[in-house]
Amino acid sequence: MAGILREDPFRCARFERADLAAPAEVRRLAAAAGEVDVLVNNAGIFRFASTADTSFDDHVEVNLWSPFLLVQALVPGMVRRARGAAVNVRSGAASVPGAGNGVYGASKVALWSR
Repeated sequence: MAGILREDPFRCARFERADLAAPAEVRRLAAAAGEVDVLVNNAGIFRFASTADTSFDDHVEVNLWSPFLLVQALVPGMVRRARGAAVNVRSGAASVPGAGNGVYGASKVALWSR
């Protein structure tokens, strides 16, 4: 699940829920967010299991695909307004291998950009 807190003119915050494993939900979340100045992709899943016993798709859908869709939908508005920032939070597992985190690490290292 993910949420977006957004201030309105009355200083109220709104929370939007979305299942980040479902691309349609991620797109709906981005549309509901409207124009944002900051996007922090921090959500992630880590299923503790050997590579043979874990789902590559589950990890990639949440840890890589949903951040990509949110950046794709929200960053062009930041560029048009000439302000904003997008932060993709990765994990130490992206650069330090460990038993049982191969698929998770791969999904997080893919967020690494400069």
